[in-house]
Amino acid sequence: MEKGNQNWDPERLSREFLAKAEACERYLVEIRTKLRVTRSFELIFDEALAEFDVFNSLHGKPFLATRAQFLTGLRGLLKMEAPRVMGILDFERFKVVRQSIIENLIRRFERDG
Repeated sequence: MEKGNQNWDPERLSREFLAKAEACERYLVEIRTKLRVTRSFELIFDEALAEFDVFNSLHGKPFLATRAQFLTGLRGLLKMEAPRVMGILDFERFKVVRQSIIENLIRRFERDG
């Protein structure tokens, strides 16, 4: 068994990412209504949309099976072109935030290994 996999729990991790995606989805609904009142929520909206995109793309995936596979999957996401998710207000901002989230996940799971 590879280093760090003794405590690896792909189901728990999948639930964590699903819960984060669902929380982001609820937050997006809340922010969307505030966007109609003021543009000051545009940054928050794109950030929440980037979080939703990342976490929604991670839960339930086969690459959660091991830490090494997961890190490889995250690095693959990092190399992929950011998707043009419907509703993005500023695509460049969305890309930067998305990349930062993925890089933070890579650091988290490299450190925990």
